[in-house]
Amino acid sequence: MLFRSRAGYYRLNSDGYFEDVNKAWLELYKYEDKKDVIGKHYSFSRCEEDLKNLDDIFKRVTVNGETISSIIATRKCKDGTKGKHLLSANPVYKQDKIIGMEGFILNLPEEK
Repeated sequence: MLFRSRAGYYRLNSDGYFEDVNKAWLELYKYEDKKDVIGKHYSFSRCEEDLKNLDDIFKRVTVNGETISSIIATRKCKDGTKGKHLLSANPVYKQDKIIGMEGFILNLPEEK
């Protein structure tokens, strides 16, 4: 039996543009194809109230080299709905230079 992870994977370059996402990421954000995401800035996938938090995380990871193991973030889906997920973020290195950020998201159930 083949198991497919429900963890969404993403990778951003050092300017904050998507370089890669996996199928689970696409499903969580309600996109059908990577071509709708690759090359776009991460700001398109965030609600305005959460964007400042992600800007801070991006800087901490890509400038300071921090690793974020779990933080709650709000996403803006293609259809305009919002969801919450647990985010991890890690610097991507080429030799000793940070060239981006990558990590995983896990969906959080809606609060009732």
